[in-house]
Amino acid sequence: MDNTDNNSSDNPNAWGTPQQDTTTENIINNSEVTGKGDSNSPTNTVWKNPNIIENDSNTGNGNTNFNSNRQTVKFRVSDAIKFAWKESIANLGNLFLIIIIFVIVQIIINIILGTLLKTSVHTVTPNCFGGIGPEPTTCSITPINTTTPTYIINRIIFYMIDFIIGAIFTVGMYKVSVDIYNGGKASLKVFFDIKNIILKFIAGEVIALIFLGLLDLLFIVLVTGIVVTSVVSHQFLLLIILIPILLALIFFEVYMICSYYLWPLPIIANDSTIIRSFKESFKVTRGNVGNIFWLGLLLVFINIAGVICLLVGLVVTIPMMYLAFTYTYFTLKQNNS
Repeated sequence: MDNTDNNSSDNPNAWGTPQQDTTTENIINNSEVTGKGDSNSPTNTVWKNPNIIENDSNTGNGNTNFNSNRQTVKFRVSDAIKFAWKESIANLGNLFLIIIIFVIVQIIINIILGTLLKTSVHTVTPNCFGGIGPEPTTCSITPINTTTPTYIINRIIFYMIDFIIGAIFTVGMYKVSVDIYNGGKASLKVFFDIKNIILKFIAGEVIALIFLGLLDLLFIVLVTGIVVTSVVSHQFLLLIILIPILLALIFFEVYMICSYYLWPLPIIANDSTIIRSFKESFKVTRGNVGNIFWLGLLLVFINIAGVICLLVGLVVTIPMMYLAFTYTYFTLKQNNS
């Protein structure tokens, strides 16, 4: 980014791409904060929004401080989609390379793991390939016992490896998205520069899955309890109560998912702790949960369109998802800090 063309924090571009503030005393040198995610930097990386003026270098925690005179940018779902589309097209070549390489690696790993976890073996009988005589040609298939400890352990390992691969892709794409938002370009170097945050992300993902699992368990217990009670007591009018309860539980779970959906970004952008990242996500999405929901729903349809386009469209639509939520996080953080 050319600093001579954008020398004021009052001059963000149309998509909200961050600019440097050179009009304040608390100026940020490019030599100190490059916005490229350099893990060798003496301080944690600080990702700059249009009105960021300084890094909290005294504490060294990489917290982002905002100018009290910052401009408030109203968050719109359409702006997030426009930004994501614009940057996906601008970085199409590198994003295509990243996705293709990662998909190939994942396919190879899945083939290897699938080979080790075959669900059946073929036992060849003496007459399997035919022969002289009246007996028909026969072959038998003996299924593997899926209840054996060895098979269960191997299956668990398979799911764990698949989970880790997915986490690497998610963190890498968010890292690239943050770098693009910060004025950089998509690259394999940025994508794989995740060694300092991947374990923290995996731990946060496990916590999120446990939380959602408990919500689903509560949902199942309440619904089952009402249904069983109504059948046993022949009070079928209780089933009428089930409808608003179901709607309330669905609304609550969707609300919680949307409120905490941005939790990976504080970890990736500012190296926040897991608990702080969840709190920050809840804070910045307050009052915008509906927008998060509609953005997520719209991105689902966009990805479906990518699948319809012979899967080629996913090269654009998958990065759009990460870029849109990255834009959303920084815009809402700017307005709530």
